[in-house]
Amino acid sequence: MPDLRVEKLCADYGGEAVLRDFSCDFSRPGAYAIMGGSGVGKTTLLRVLAGLMRPRSGSIGDFPKLRRAVMFQEDRLLNQLTALGNVELVSDVQSARRWLEAVELADKADALPGELSGGQRRRVALARCAAFGGDLLLLDEPFTGLDNELKARIAPRLAAEFERIILSTHDADEAALFSASVLRLGT
Repeated sequence: MPDLRVEKLCADYGGEAVLRDFSCDFSRPGAYAIMGGSGVGKTTLLRVLAGLMRPRSGSIGDFPKLRRAVMFQEDRLLNQLTALGNVELVSDVQSARRWLEAVELADKADALPGELSGGQRRRVALARCAAFGGDLLLLDEPFTGLDNELKARIAPRLAAEFERIILSTHDADEAALFSASVLRLGT
């Protein structure tokens, strides 16, 4: 089992401290929900764990050894590609179709992002992240713009496929959908 302990992690943006001495053990398989108000470091923590940002100090265990799939707060879809094309960027067509079906967008495979609602674009981004696969999903507010019934159907599909998921959310109900251990920042 990998050592996924984060110890005394400190990170800042432009000299302003965002995370201060954050420690947590993510080694146990399952889901973890990072919760807290805006600006407390949820996204920063995910960026550090993804290897997209260097901490000022502290350690992140074996996270760099894992294959990590990241879903950002922004959808980051390519406007010239269909929903299927956006997911295929990280996988084969079979996996892309399977994940579009899992997020209930199989009927929108040929739609361009500009033809999709905000919630549909969010689900394409989620399908792309899941299709990339790996050892760990890092999800930054993955269900923005989705209704509760849809969230309740999609979350268990992700949880069944991935051994470890770390998500940031403002919604305790979303954490519960993943049966996630809740970690509060900024309290």
